[in-house]
Amino acid sequence: MKLAAVLALALSLACRCALATEEPANPADEPASTQSVVGLLAVRVDRAKGGWRLRALLDAPSTARGKRLPSPDRYYVDIANCELALDPAAIPPPPSGAPRLRVSQFTIDPPVVRLVLDLPPGCGSPRPLAPLAYTDEVVIFVPARATTATTPGGQTPASPDPVASPQPQWSTDLLAQARKLPAAIRPALERLAISGTPYRWGGDDVDGLDCSGFTCYLYSAAGIRLPHSSVEQAKLGQPVDAEHLKPGDLVFFGVDGQVSHVGMALGDGTFIHASSAKGGIQITPLSVPYYARRFICARRILNATPQ
Repeated sequence: MKLAAVLALALSLACRCALATEEPANPADEPASTQSVVGLLAVRVDRAKGGWRLRALLDAPSTARGKRLPSPDRYYVDIANCELALDPAAIPPPPSGAPRLRVSQFTIDPPVVRLVLDLPPGCGSPRPLAPLAYTDEVVIFVPARATTATTPGGQTPASPDPVASPQPQWSTDLLAQARKLPAAIRPALERLAISGTPYRWGGDDVDGLDCSGFTCYLYSAAGIRLPHSSVEQAKLGQPVDAEHLKPGDLVFFGVDGQVSHVGMALGDGTFIHASSAKGGIQITPLSVPYYARRFICARRILNATPQ
């Protein structure tokens, strides 16, 4: 009896010690990260003063890391918790002589997007122009020539300021895409294409617009007034199956059934939308994983009611 009591007391003390230990016995037992998955909306390489600049736009902040590798000479950037929200085949080609850009969904679980710059001979070491921790815009500068000279203090001189070059244009050939839309909507998209309209949260005209403002503007050309809200727009018109989409149908995206984004189908497996505060109007395949997984519904507004 006494032996049983002693054993029980020892077991109780052992349990209390185990519960008081802050470090888990196995690091794999630690809970996985709950950070939301972000989407890579746009990426391209442009000329900059003294070299080239890589810019990648995300729809929400995430963390990235970069590293230069030899044989062949290249620089990669891995963006954590990220999925492709664009078609890699539609990325604009870099300028002549610039580093070649490759984009891929490097891993699925956890999701990591990898950007690779194949560096031309003689270029300098790429460097981020802003911290890569928790950012929605990854900007990397690649000097055209390696810098070997030093200042009197022994420091390597800074590369020429790459920010002085013009900002890249993210929109595709919207005039060509406008021809796919119904005739009543087409003139509105043509005006936006000619004006180079940027994204602006809360906007609904040629000076800037957000996703629901974009669809409001297009449908206003057809004499249809939509609420400036993707949630409210998703309640209008008739439901449409994804496989029966026609040009002009509205497509809605979100998480856990909650609508947070809207665009307009082009009828060829793509949709057009105002995608980010720094991007502007984009054309994206519905099949890219980021949007395919977040597709909620589609609605037909134009000619939804029989005449």
